[in-house]
Amino acid sequence: MWRLILCIILSIFTASCNNKKVPKGILQNREMVFVLTDIHLIDSYVSTSGDYNSAKQPVKNYYKAIYKRYLTDSAQFQKSLRYYSSNPQVLDTIYHQVLQRLNQYEKMEIVKELKKSSAQKLLRLQKSNAEIFLKPEPNWFFRVDAFDLYTRSKSGRPVPLVY
Repeated sequence: MWRLILCIILSIFTASCNNKKVPKGILQNREMVFVLTDIHLIDSYVSTSGDYNSAKQPVKNYYKAIYKRYLTDSAQFQKSLRYYSSNPQVLDTIYHQVLQRLNQYEKMEIVKELKKSSAQKLLRLQKSNAEIFLKPEPNWFFRVDAFDLYTRSKSGRPVPLVY
């Protein structure tokens, strides 16, 4: 009998521990992925743009814009980050998804650069071809008429070419 009660209590306890539902006031996994992706993009932009100082106002404005975009604030984000940090497996899956999104952005950026460089090459090629077509041909001063061959005089008037 005691074993049965102990088994029931243990099964209830383990079932309650495996509760994957996120508590109220915590960002959902998907939202956390988007917020972390944007934050990492902003951090990389700021760190590569020169002097990185998190106390500067532009960085704070970037973070505020991210929080506003996802209808959250810094307190809720920090609370969510602490919650997911206490669950390392969940945090690992979140960061795996963040890395996938960042890799997708990187691939899209590489494709944009390739398209841009190929478009520039095409423009250079078209420009060089246009210059070739605009160059006068060596016979530009001769005009062929249906009946005779003409050339231009010093005054610019057509003069019949005599053989």
